[in-house]
Amino acid sequence: MSPHTDTDSPAASAPHYLCFRGAPRPITPHSNDSTTRSATFAFPSAPERIAEVRHAVAAVLTYWNVDEDVRDMAVLTVSELATNAVVHAAGSASITVLVEVASDLHVAVRDGSRKLPARKDPRGADNENSRGLAIVAALCSEWGTTVYGDGTKSVWANFLLPRGDSA
Repeated sequence: MSPHTDTDSPAASAPHYLCFRGAPRPITPHSNDSTTRSATFAFPSAPERIAEVRHAVAAVLTYWNVDEDVRDMAVLTVSELATNAVVHAAGSASITVLVEVASDLHVAVRDGSRKLPARKDPRGADNENSRGLAIVAALCSEWGTTVYGDGTKSVWANFLLPRGDSA
């Protein structure tokens, strides 16, 4: 699946910032209507925090009773996107993870860089550093990038939910 890129769309300009001090914890989900649930997490941009990102996303998706297979794919995807943000968005002080459930599952990782992700061909590669976006593309129904006017970007992925599993 090819990535989709938005630049400063009206929805993209909505702030998704909540910061935690100490250990991250799921926030009280906020919603626009009774069929949408969303949660936002902020983490320092550091490799040792990726496990916390995975646990936070898994916890909220489990709480919302999201299908186990979809949850596992979303957690792996967020882990890959957060790792890319830490590695490639040099100088970014934090990463923000957005999780939304409505008719499908939407996850996004926002960082302080405008540098767009580049999907590399992992065939024949001996190192692990070229497989992340190929994994993301294989797991989700759609992925892309949104660039914001403030010099940040988010890389996002959507997952189809089984019927009756819109949390």
